[in-house]
Amino acid sequence: MWCHLVNVMRAGMAGTVLAFIFLSASAYAECFPALGQGTGTLTTVCVGPNGECPVSMRQCVNGQWANEINASVEVCNGLDDDGDGLIDEDGVCRSDTLTCECQPGTCAQLGLNCGSVPDGCGGALDCGGCPAGQACGAGGTPNVCGLGNGCIPAAPSSACVGKNCGLVADGCGGLLSCGTCSGNDSCGGGGTPNVCGCTSISESFACTGRNCGQVSNGCGGTYDCGSCVGPQTCGGGGTANVCGCSPIPKATACEGKNCGQVPNGCGGTYDCGSCVSPQTCGGGGTANVCGCSPIPKATACEGKNCGQVPNGCGGTHDCGSCSGVNSCGGGGIPNVCGCTPMPASVACALVERECGPSNDGCGGIVNCGSCSSGNICQAGVCVER
Repeated sequence: MWCHLVNVMRAGMAGTVLAFIFLSASAYAECFPALGQGTGTLTTVCVGPNGECPVSMRQCVNGQWANEINASVEVCNGLDDDGDGLIDEDGVCRSDTLTCECQPGTCAQLGLNCGSVPDGCGGALDCGGCPAGQACGAGGTPNVCGLGNGCIPAAPSSACVGKNCGLVADGCGGLLSCGTCSGNDSCGGGGTPNVCGCTSISESFACTGRNCGQVSNGCGGTYDCGSCVGPQTCGGGGTANVCGCSPIPKATACEGKNCGQVPNGCGGTYDCGSCVSPQTCGGGGTANVCGCSPIPKATACEGKNCGQVPNGCGGTHDCGSCSGVNSCGGGGIPNVCGCTPMPASVACALVERECGPSNDGCGGIVNCGSCSSGNICQAGVCVER
């Protein structure tokens, strides 16, 4: 869109400026510098309702205007860059963060000099008052001082058409309220001034630093940031929307236990201690508790018939007793009743016999010898005939 053009001729004498306002650049293909004015010093600029348009100057060269220069693209800077009478329009100041930002205008940028007007961001600007003899909007232009008989303010029904929030000008230097927003909506939050709306944040932004559960999209909805794999849970490590796990304390995990490894609830383990022989961990039938299960008596005494045998847990079983000439282990086998016969030399010496038979100590008989010729054996002693 083209602005009006202003030709500015700068003469050699300081302070002399001639300005001409044209409606179209195409109507003036030729240009004529003033006498004594150097080549290229006659220029034109685009002028819109809010002042000169940036990057819109061109020069008069050899009696012809240089190629046309279109107004620059609108950017978010509080200026009317493209010369269409609007400031920072087309959503150039929108942001995809949690809240929409807005660049308030100024009275000078709007070409206004009196009364209150919206600042474009839901607020109001105070553009001042008029000098004596003038009234705000009296000349027919709202919020501009002028001469006249007064101004009739616009009704809310007409001033707020297409709007449902914030303040709008009443055409006579005053402001009208078009309403307020509720919930997650804000005035202009959807990108349209004086209209309630909300701009959702992106899912990638909402889930940044999070990997599970539901998070707000800033406008009443939610995004799902994912799920966790056991034993982790969403927020289990103490941080919301982050997978984690808080191990149970060792004292709790080992309560009632005194040996072996137990889980910590997060994939690790605790060592609850060790046992002293003959006890083993779980040996008594209870996991992670030191204990011992005695060997049954029948098993411990198998092949045995006398004396004490260990039960495998520090105690003993009694396998019985012997009778007669037998003693426990007397036959050379532990815990078995038996008897070992004495040799003749021992058995005979024990009873001081030098001849004849004698008890071997196990119910048997040994021969203590015979007497020499001329002697006879009496009660185990050799005597003369």
